[in-house]
Amino acid sequence: MRELRDIAARAEALRQRGDAFAVATVVRVDGSAFRREGARMLIEADGRATGAVSGGCLEGEVIEQARAALADGAGRLASYRLGAEDPMLDAVLGFGSGCDGTVWLLIEPVHSGNWDLGPLAATAVLGGRQSGTLATVFAADEPGLVGLRRLALGADVRSELPDGLDAAVKAAGAVERAAVVRAEGAEVLVEPLRPPVHLAVFGHGPDAVPLVRLAAELGWATTLVGSRPRPELEERFPQADRHTVLTHPEDVFGRVLVDRQTAAVVLTHVYLQDRALLRELLTSDAFYVGALGSRGRAARLRADLDDAGLDAAAVARLRSPVGLDLGAETPAEIALAVTAEVLAAHRQRSARPMVDAVRPTDAACSLVSR
Repeated sequence: MRELRDIAARAEALRQRGDAFAVATVVRVDGSAFRREGARMLIEADGRATGAVSGGCLEGEVIEQARAALADGAGRLASYRLGAEDPMLDAVLGFGSGCDGTVWLLIEPVHSGNWDLGPLAATAVLGGRQSGTLATVFAADEPGLVGLRRLALGADVRSELPDGLDAAVKAAGAVERAAVVRAEGAEVLVEPLRPPVHLAVFGHGPDAVPLVRLAAELGWATTLVGSRPRPELEERFPQADRHTVLTHPEDVFGRVLVDRQTAAVVLTHVYLQDRALLRELLTSDAFYVGALGSRGRAARLRADLDDAGLDAAAVARLRSPVGLDLGAETPAEIALAVTAEVLAAHRQRSARPMVDAVRPTDAACSLVSR
């Protein structure tokens, strides 16, 4: 998500200056590759790039293709073979990446006519909290269909697709991961669009500083909730998107956004305040609720919440001690353990070592999970 935010920010800066640029999107992958469908890279006329479409092996060639697209004003579909079964052929014919796959990229110039429903359409999800899908035609019997899109965010649907193709894409429904739909003589990439993870950090102590900083680096939306005056919170946590002063835990839902994309981490270091906050948060839509503290403190919290009448299923949601078992000790290490657990929960992954989780079919090149 940080990458998409960076692309959106750079695109807006270039638009303000009137500078030309193109966007390359991975629209199909056969076999193993470093990046999957939906990966994007913005390329400027001078070759400067924001984002990535591979582990570094394709970028140079894609930049040249993008500059050619900017020169002639025409988009293009380019395919790249990342390797071969014979390692010698990989070095000679492939890109030397060690992967064994083929990647297709749609490379398109961006101009005023395709700013909203064009190569940058995926950035629309950054503006709110609605989830949806983006469908992009990348190959078709009718060349004029290539580059047309259908964007659905919540109840808002905008489509350039002809009726038959639009109906086929709509019938595919919501997707959990990017998929290619083939219909009406066209190939369409359908991507899920989800707003950034929203990390709500309750507490303004030293351990909250690296947690907010790391979440911002990941491109998550961050809210720092503390009891100190707002100017003080803003100075201490410049990376946070929002700074909220909360003096009464029971007012949390009137002061802090808590939706299905929210992870709440409680670290006020005041036991009664933590307990009061958790009593509210554990009944919310947040997909993750964690609290800093020892195993003994966590056991006491669970017992007190149970005694207070909180539903057993709600109490069971509490992740405390918070974070993955990394042996973390310092605030920065704890922040890493917490954000890793939040990411795993959001992606519904086990957080096992990749060497244990990798499937045999992915073994050739598995830097990105599928």
